[in-house]
Amino acid sequence: MKTNLFGDFMKKIKSALVISDNIIVLQEMKRMLANLEIKHVFEAYDSDSGLKSAKKYQPDYTFIDMDLGKNSSLKTLELIESKTSTRIILMEKKCVLKNEILTNSKYTLLEKPVTLNRLNDIVHPNLSFAALLQEARKLVKEESVATMFQI
Repeated sequence: MKTNLFGDFMKKIKSALVISDNIIVLQEMKRMLANLEIKHVFEAYDSDSGLKSAKKYQPDYTFIDMDLGKNSSLKTLELIESKTSTRIILMEKKCVLKNEILTNSKYTLLEKPVTLNRLNDIVHPNLSFAALLQEARKLVKEESVATMFQI
């Protein structure tokens, strides 16, 4: 029995929108998402262009930099949520929002500085390190049981 550890995760081309007024955040997120095989990464520099891009491109993921300013970020969040079906990820320096906004579990918090591993856990949950480790353990266990019954 041959098992594909990685599955069919790459068959669907995914897209992302990054909304930030910080050029470094935009460039780094674009680079990391490209490394994770996200083929289409769109950028927006403010709330208005973010909303327009979200409606136009309908990305799988929308990353909102909460450093746009609390009111601007919250406005963007509410508008995008009401007009699209994108998965919203909030980027923030510290977990200040955890109690304030994230009581609603439909948002994901991505703490800055963003790491490639954490970003991978969000965009490819089936390929996260924990998921791969669990799958590898399952395969080892199956292999062990199969060899026990062979003589």
